[in-house]
Amino acid sequence: MNRGIWRLQIIVGSLITALGPASSAGVFKNQFIEFETPERWSCALEGTEYVCQDTRPEFQREAIIVLAAKLRGEQDSLTAYRDYLSRPREFKAPNGKRITSRPLKVSSVVINGLTWITSIHEESEIPGFRTHYFATVRDPIAVLVTFSIRTSRYGAVMPKFETMISTLKIKYRK
Repeated sequence: MNRGIWRLQIIVGSLITALGPASSAGVFKNQFIEFETPERWSCALEGTEYVCQDTRPEFQREAIIVLAAKLRGEQDSLTAYRDYLSRPREFKAPNGKRITSRPLKVSSVVINGLTWITSIHEESEIPGFRTHYFATVRDPIAVLVTFSIRTSRYGAVMPKFETMISTLKIKYRK
């Protein structure tokens, strides 16, 4: 009987070694928020915002996540966010051209017990990209997360972002 268990352990050990370590998503955490990231993604503080991207150079130009959190001000409310994210946004592209975004959808969603205002805009942050905005407040902070995807890669990248979005958690409490 012990010989059978020993053989099973060898077989299982060999399979684990042959298959290599299981791939898993990472987790981004700071003092305000946490969420799962896909494999080969990393996040770094750039000025006052965290920027997350695929670490592989060939995929860095297809999607980007930007996270901003601040102390909540009088203007920070779900109603104000809904109003703001319902309107087209204007910005100047790097080539100097003025671009006006096209809001595609605005709604409320509950993620892990917290209500977020979400909006999808065509060309609001980067020309040729579709951006999903997620904004919420939880005293004493306000949080905005943007998920931007190159329009031509939207179908391939959005499923990764949906997993990330479903794991959004605000950690900061009074």
